[in-house]
Amino acid sequence: MIFLIAQMGGYVPPETDGVEVEDRAGEKVADVTLTDQHGRKLKTSSLFNGKRPVIVVPMYYTCPVVCTTTLTLLIEAARRLQDLEPGKDYRVFVYSFNHSEKPEDALRKCRTVWEHLGRGAATCAVGDSLSVWKLSESLGFRYRKVKEGLYSHPVAVIVATPDGRFSRAIYDMGGFNATDLRLALLEAADGKIGKSQIVNSFLLYCYQYDSANRRYNLIVWRVVKLFGILTLIFVGAVYGYVLFSRRRR
Repeated sequence: MIFLIAQMGGYVPPETDGVEVEDRAGEKVADVTLTDQHGRKLKTSSLFNGKRPVIVVPMYYTCPVVCTTTLTLLIEAARRLQDLEPGKDYRVFVYSFNHSEKPEDALRKCRTVWEHLGRGAATCAVGDSLSVWKLSESLGFRYRKVKEGLYSHPVAVIVATPDGRFSRAIYDMGGFNATDLRLALLEAADGKIGKSQIVNSFLLYCYQYDSANRRYNLIVWRVVKLFGILTLIFVGAVYGYVLFSRRRR
């Protein structure tokens, strides 16, 4: 299996040339017709209900190594998001960019996701060559066919907004970082998912995406500023209480 790896010594193998995820932030995910794991027609626009973000997983089901590993690592990261409920706060959409694959291939892969995240958490699909190309292109997901049945492709998933726009790509660099996944979902949903809006606002304020390192970093000065403001509020509240108590006496 040939897939996207770090460039070594400046040499780029021809199999990985142009294989990347282009940042399409804010652009609409293509509305194409695919076939879901049960053999039913599926419009990709139906996956976006305006309420919850969607983790889009481009892969191919017969991939001998990396795709299955990537999906497994994504599931592990998702299971660590205990305050975000799969199927309610976000949804997983897996599709194959190998147009020769069948709904039964999608069903086998979807059962793996259902086993760990719940049946309502994921949809898997296949499609014809034009449809999967249009969808992948709208996601900025560039892959290359190496030979029959083998593809070179990025090792990443894309988080889309509830209304179906590209929000953030999350890369598998030896495993998905659960914090990065959480922040990407919160960012895509503008913090309007999960059990605590206050915690969501705190996380979104204190972390910022670093495009160079492809991950979210804690912004220390924001944390210091926030706690400074909270300290002033606390001191002011205590002073006010003491002053009010003296006046009552």
